[in-house]
Amino acid sequence: MTIYEEEYVNLLHRVINYADETYKKNRTKSKCISKFGESISVDLQDSFPILIGRKMYPKTFFTELKWFIEGETNIKRFKDAGIKIWDKWADTKGELGPVYGFQLRKWGGMSHKYSFDQLNNVLYNLKYNPLSRRHVVTLWNPDDIDDMILPPCYHSFTFNVTNDKLNCHVTMRSSDVFVGLPYDIALFATMVKLICNTLKHKLKPGRLYFSLTDAHMYWQNMDAIQEYLEDMKTGYHVPSILPHLHPNNVDIYSFKPEDLEIFNYAPKNSYKVEVVE
Repeated sequence: MTIYEEEYVNLLHRVINYADETYKKNRTKSKCISKFGESISVDLQDSFPILIGRKMYPKTFFTELKWFIEGETNIKRFKDAGIKIWDKWADTKGELGPVYGFQLRKWGGMSHKYSFDQLNNVLYNLKYNPLSRRHVVTLWNPDDIDDMILPPCYHSFTFNVTNDKLNCHVTMRSSDVFVGLPYDIALFATMVKLICNTLKHKLKPGRLYFSLTDAHMYWQNMDAIQEYLEDMKTGYHVPSILPHLHPNNVDIYSFKPEDLEIFNYAPKNSYKVEVVE
């Protein structure tokens, strides 16, 4: 398996074997296996971080990234693309409240006269002061939490430039490590690549680091998780040319999900999972 997928499989094993609670109660009606304080690191120099032993759908994370970058709060973009990941949470008009993209592009816009565009700000600073340690984006606005259908799971992320490589540290208050995390990793990998394209200088994608405050798996997905882990024991042939993101010239503002593609992606198996509401 790839280095990334090996790290991911190790994470699954840690959550299962060293869980703090095996039947933890939570906001949902479904009990979960939960472990406090986990992490995973991804080297973006190796290849694009997408699971090969398990089929993923790039259209989903490309569309979600565009939705995020555009500051949208309605799920119409997902509906038009035939993607149902937000259906369970949206209201009858398709609204989610001032969630991810709103906080990225319009911070303070609900409670103040003027809003603040965190994306523009962090890209400006990455361009003109790349070695700063203040490239921080926060999506957790206490003033707006009660107006959100679901508060952000990845609530802050920080960029760092080292040896002309753009790194990103993502902090998650809550992570469904089997259903959601692989898509979050792929989304941020795409974001880092497109930001490098946008800045148009020496920066190349470096590393992603995810800090998971509550890493969990829901019991109704455990059969699929165990099947995946068993399949990983036998291994599979890793292609000589690993997946990579194409094209190389689109930027973070103007990209279209349909223009992006993961080349050389040949997943092995598909596993049925449930997104827990």
